[in-house]
Amino acid sequence: MLAGCGSSSDSNGGGGTPLPDPATLRVRDAENVNDMSADGRLAGAARGRAAYWARYDQVPVALRTLPGHQTTEAWCVDEDGRTVGYATDPEGDLVAFYWADSGAVPTLLPVPNGYAFNAEDPQALKLVHGGGIIGSLQNVQSGEAVLAYWSKPDARPVLTATADGRPEEPISVSDNGLLVARTELDEPRNLWQLDATSRKFRRLDLARTSGTPLALPNAVSHKGRIAGTIGAFPTAVRPAWFANTNAAGTTLPALAGYRVFPEAITDTGLLGGYGLRGEDLVAVTWRNGQITNLNSRLPRGSEYQLDAVVDITDNGQALVFGTAPDGEPVWLIVRVP
Repeated sequence: MLAGCGSSSDSNGGGGTPLPDPATLRVRDAENVNDMSADGRLAGAARGRAAYWARYDQVPVALRTLPGHQTTEAWCVDEDGRTVGYATDPEGDLVAFYWADSGAVPTLLPVPNGYAFNAEDPQALKLVHGGGIIGSLQNVQSGEAVLAYWSKPDARPVLTATADGRPEEPISVSDNGLLVARTELDEPRNLWQLDATSRKFRRLDLARTSGTPLALPNAVSHKGRIAGTIGAFPTAVRPAWFANTNAAGTTLPALAGYRVFPEAITDTGLLGGYGLRGEDLVAVTWRNGQITNLNSRLPRGSEYQLDAVVDITDNGQALVFGTAPDGEPVWLIVRVP
């Protein structure tokens, strides 16, 4: 049984106070931004190296490397400044680094014999509350992928086979190890639970545990709230959220003419994501059951396009991917209306 939240009808998502000049909201010198912590720290790439931002408007810190290695990209950061990302080793192979803080010498994550990170399609890395790290590894002979969990950066990882050997890219994880992962960009995402004893992952079926037919997960908050969809994927979906894995889905208002997908959720109930109509993307947020198309808040005459909310914090900062007037990709920090 579904519970309604806010308006049950489609909305145009307009109104609200205009944003400042988007040029003042851009993440400084960013080539890519992959993650935002609960207190607004950022991880990504700048000047061809893995980068960390204490704030979006500050100069990015080039994270340190090891002799003969070259960092490429940071993938996750938490409110303690811990960061994980990738580098290439002297042979040109892809390896993973852990930084205890923005100035630390990195720790090289150990990889079991016969396994490697996929250099052709690097998968996201995620930090888990308490010190763990989640990633995806590939068997170098069979090509089959596994989920990997490092209980600490220098520990041998525990591996979990996926259902069909396809890569499961970690997207978001709660403090107790509830994980949303994806196989392909245009396919439904999967829900996993990390077992605290075995340190392996167990696959969950959100539709079954929540009693909500056709429920699918997209992201989780620190305390285990779930953002997702309800309905036949991908053409007949409705945005929704779940208080936990056992709670019925609560539908969210959509945007008139768009299929809408929530991509981030906070413990306080803020959500962000995107609307899709043909090839047109628009960034959206939800607060108190009301949806907002963030493009409707751009200053009059602005040539910026806001495409998708990547992440969101409890205090209302949204990491937004968009397009600058010159057509280049851009990442901005926008206050949720």
